[in-house]
Amino acid sequence: MTEPDVEGAPPPEPSLLESLTPVAPDWAAGEAAQARLAGWRTATGTLADVARWVGTVRPDGTPFHRIRLIAFAADHGVADGADEARALLAGEGALALLAERAGVSIRLIDAGLAGDPLPGDVSARRVRAGSPALHHEDPLTPEQVDAALDLGARVADEEVDAGADLVIPVVLTESALIPATVIIGSLCDVEPVRALGYDAHVPDAVWIERCAAVRDGMRRVSTAAATLATRRLLAIGGGADLAAAAGFLVRTAARRTPALLDGVGAAAAALVARALAFEAPRWWYAPHGSGRAGEKQAFSMLSLEPAVNLGVRLGDGAGALLALPVLTAAIELTRTAPQRVEETPDEVEVTVDPGDEIGGVGGYDAGPRAPEADVPIVQPEDVDPAVIEPLDPADPLAVDPEPSLDPTPLAANPAAPTDAVRRAGDAPSGG
Repeated sequence: MTEPDVEGAPPPEPSLLESLTPVAPDWAAGEAAQARLAGWRTATGTLADVARWVGTVRPDGTPFHRIRLIAFAADHGVADGADEARALLAGEGALALLAERAGVSIRLIDAGLAGDPLPGDVSARRVRAGSPALHHEDPLTPEQVDAALDLGARVADEEVDAGADLVIPVVLTESALIPATVIIGSLCDVEPVRALGYDAHVPDAVWIERCAAVRDGMRRVSTAAATLATRRLLAIGGGADLAAAAGFLVRTAARRTPALLDGVGAAAAALVARALAFEAPRWWYAPHGSGRAGEKQAFSMLSLEPAVNLGVRLGDGAGALLALPVLTAAIELTRTAPQRVEETPDEVEVTVDPGDEIGGVGGYDAGPRAPEADVPIVQPEDVDPAVIEPLDPADPLAVDPEPSLDPTPLAANPAAPTDAVRRAGDAPSGG
């Protein structure tokens, strides 16, 4: 926003990007959706996270009806972007094939391609015709950064007004890998080699060249990244496509329209969009992980966990198109899940009798008590000695626990040995 040139003049109106501020989605609705999915009474794994996010951004729980893939294209010192864009317009390549199979329509936006304009209105709002390599000079001027952000915001308004309820923003050209990695490495504060990662499918010479470009680019944007000067970061380390994608993500979040992120370019644009609007990431989801280092770093910074990790690198957005059936399945299972009925134990009716006591505790009715039987008490004089079986003296286990009731002295008892006999039997022989 610029200051007025004339003193007392009204301040300029906010840009389209800043006219709306993203608000947080309904997290309570997401928790309710996850609870409904639990009605299947079995493990749902990642589908639970998908159901919670869909319920958050789409509280009515209805499926998405109009999914749009928006591809932003620009050159970054390599004249290959126009060929990729023309192939996409012709319906060629993996991205066009997967989009057709998934029932997703594609819109191509020329933000900064070099060469002649593309057919139709694709290049009608081109910010600039091509841009230099960022490790040599700035890709954009400050005015072009604002124009690119505004371009993305206007495209977002057009898509939402046309009925889009789910969008997949992608950065089309392969040459955008360098500026996207520079932005991710700078904002995530990781070294160039870690930000780029190693790709076994790329020749070593190409990888070394890319790594050097990322290193030089991160050195140039280090000041802007450290001070969180987002627009300056886009000017010296980004590009028209990345800036347009960032403006698109901010504006769709402000319009309460969810977005799926897939690819290094979209991940870099999301980091920039979060710096511009802190609440915007709550409207995003990562359905797929390509395994690229820069994407991993950005998703980790954004607290996004990919639903599936297929490792597909057929271009930004291809993995999201492959993962769409998982998203659809989570929505359908949530809608049709059996309702959970909380089981309550049968209540036991207890009759309280305040006058009854058992064990010293009153107020508990244990039912009528049985009559107590009269147990006769046996006295010693009532026992007949004739019915008592006498002990067998030859039985060593026979023990009379009670003292003898026979008044005859022990010496007069012929069955018991006398003390003299005991002493003679105990004395050693020959004594």
